[in-house]
Amino acid sequence: MNNKGLLETPTESASVFTKRTVKHGFEERFGTALHYFIAQSLQAEGHLGVSIMRPVEGRGSHEYGILRRFRDAVSRDNFYESPQFKQWEVTVASLTEGEAKHQHLSAWKPGLSFQAKGQ
Repeated sequence: MNNKGLLETPTESASVFTKRTVKHGFEERFGTALHYFIAQSLQAEGHLGVSIMRPVEGRGSHEYGILRRFRDAVSRDNFYESPQFKQWEVTVASLTEGEAKHQHLSAWKPGLSFQAKGQ
């Protein structure tokens, strides 16, 4: 009998949803910086992907949503503690208003949908 898999504990994926408000007039610079950072950050160990939610044009919002998915909490924590991420924070500080808002999500399942309140 093969007991190899009996002692292994499955890891739970970890995701972080980040909201950033971009200063008016800096949207293009932010978008360029974000594109470059995403391309670089996808190489991070345990990084499973990223989704970007951009504000709808003409609505007056400058809020961007960034959903990052990781293999596990260790990969997530290593990414957010990395010199690469810390440099990103410095790079976008002059392009954004206030601090980024991070929300940790666990067991993010692709295909889930959310509806805005009042819709």
